[in-house]
Amino acid sequence: MTNKKPVGKRANTRHLFKGTKLSVETLLKDYKVGDKVVIKPNGRYHSGLPFRRFAGLVGTIIEKRGRAFLVQLVKEKKQIVVGKAHIKSISNVAKK
Repeated sequence: MTNKKPVGKRANTRHLFKGTKLSVETLLKDYKVGDKVVIKPNGRYHSGLPFRRFAGLVGTIIEKRGRAFLVQLVKEKKQIVVGKAHIKSISNVAKK
């Protein structure tokens, strides 16, 4: 008898959704419309967790929906709802 391939939303995400405890400052940070963010899923926080396909993509915040944000992806013409624990802001240009 052979083992079956795992299927589901969180299949094969052992290292992708590594959970780390976030500081209070990170969870309370306020993002504004137009901010550029990177989607970085955190497995410790289940609410607002994006699908694994969107991990590492860059997007722009369009609006706030409750405690989450609507993010327009840059390379794909998609909009996804992402929780605060799963996004990080991008600094515009590295200063030299």
